[in-house]
Amino acid sequence: MDKLDYMKTFFLTISFVILATSYTANKALLTTLPIHFLSSFKLVVSALFFLGVICYKKTFFQLTQKLKQDFWLITFICIIATAIPYYLKMYTLKHLNSSVAMLIGSLDPFITAFYSYFIFHERLEKHKILGILLGFFSVFLLLSSRFPVALEVSKETYIWSIITGIAAIFIGRYGWICTKKLLDVDRYSYAEINLLILMGSGIVFVSASLFFQGVFSVAYFDYHALNKKTILLLLYTTIASNIFFYYVYSYFIKNYPITQVSYTGLIIPLSSHFLGWFFLEEGLSISFILSFSMMALSYLTYYFAGFTSRIKAPKENQLTPYE
Repeated sequence: MDKLDYMKTFFLTISFVILATSYTANKALLTTLPIHFLSSFKLVVSALFFLGVICYKKTFFQLTQKLKQDFWLITFICIIATAIPYYLKMYTLKHLNSSVAMLIGSLDPFITAFYSYFIFHERLEKHKILGILLGFFSVFLLLSSRFPVALEVSKETYIWSIITGIAAIFIGRYGWICTKKLLDVDRYSYAEINLLILMGSGIVFVSASLFFQGVFSVAYFDYHALNKKTILLLLYTTIASNIFFYYVYSYFIKNYPITQVSYTGLIIPLSSHFLGWFFLEEGLSISFILSFSMMALSYLTYYFAGFTSRIKAPKENQLTPYE
């Protein structure tokens, strides 16, 4: 597997910054839109886009034939890689400051390290363990500071927001490892795999929303909230995160070590902090900068104090979740 060169690293960094802007847009939208509506809209609209790409290429029939071979694995990925983490991330983002929610999300590579150890039996050297501890400590440091990490919510909601943020990483990361396994088979194009995941996740999310929120919740939704600004933000965040970034991320996790890709994602919380200050009036904070700096140090400790970490290719059926 190739290493990231400077140009690809730069492009991936810009992609992560664009993703950060979509999180800022999500945060703004969650002030007026319910979580289930925002998530369902993004999943369904982006799935329709990739469906259009597949139909244009005239490969839809072949896709349905290939789907028969991986139906249960793709079903599992739709639920684990997207639907459940989607809701958990939105819940965290709704109740915490956007930069804090993104800093919690930066624990991603350390969660990947746990999976590497327990699933791929990859050794955790001392510098990796130290990096992991520093990473979790940086989040704890921010959460215990005077920086207003959350909106005016109850203590119970605040705690649940932190738990759901961390849980989303654990669940979503395993789903993406399964997705990487599917991409390694070379049976699906990027458009096809994105269509299957987004369409399946959209169906799961809409069905769950109707079940838990009630069928008549749609009729009582305040459609006056959908003004011109809201619609533009909805379209932007859908295109930026669910279409552009999904395509880019699928390409990079297929062709490059997932640990290197995760490291580049450290730009997200820093970008979110300044975007939140500029657009959402969340304020700048020395506490956040210190916590972010410690998170960066944890990444450096984990990766560059002997940069030998690689996600090994899983053996045949090793990651199949339904066996």
